[in-house]
Amino acid sequence: MLMGLVCFVGAHYFSFIKSEHNKKIVWKLYDDDKPIFIYQSWESVMYYILQYGNLPTLIIYERKTD
Repeated sequence: MLMGLVCFVGAHYFSFIKSEHNKKIVWKLYDDDKPIFIYQSWESVMYYILQYGNLPTLIIYERKTD
């Protein structure tokens, strides 16, 4: 299961991390040490990445076990 992305743009890194907010799955954009924006869907995250030409450098997955 996809849990996060680290993106590189210019000389700067930022990350999108999957989280739970008010009992809903959301994606938080972290820049440096604080969340700066919450996206309500994966589609919104992809739109942001494609719109600004950000390069996903690291993709973080979690393996689910029974």
